[in-house]
Amino acid sequence: MGNTACCSEDKAALPVETAVAAPSPPDESEQKPADEPKSQSETGPKEPALVLTFELPDKTMKEIRFEESPLGIDFSRSLPLVVKRLRPNTCGDKLGVQSDWVVALINGSPVPATFEEALDLLKKAVIELKQMPS
Repeated sequence: MGNTACCSEDKAALPVETAVAAPSPPDESEQKPADEPKSQSETGPKEPALVLTFELPDKTMKEIRFEESPLGIDFSRSLPLVVKRLRPNTCGDKLGVQSDWVVALINGSPVPATFEEALDLLKKAVIELKQMPS
């Protein structure tokens, strides 16, 4: 019927190449230059941090990384953990935390089911942080 098979002999056809998925050797241009700063994992243990992810009043999420204490944040005494007040010149204030923000995640994990568990988790994380200079 005039159709030719894909494998018919045609001297003008291009040669068939087979591609095999395999890791390629490292490209020298992708390697870090000697003068580039090393990553945290290459320089030793990283500083303790507390990462709180907040749900803002407009329903967007904002992640704040605390590396020092005190946080200076007064939370509600029940779940959900809502920011009630910020103390001036503390980490929370300097990092831009605002009243009425709700804690959605603590170090990437959902807030525990009870207020006592959530408070305990926060206290343990804050103890690990270095103290902010007065």
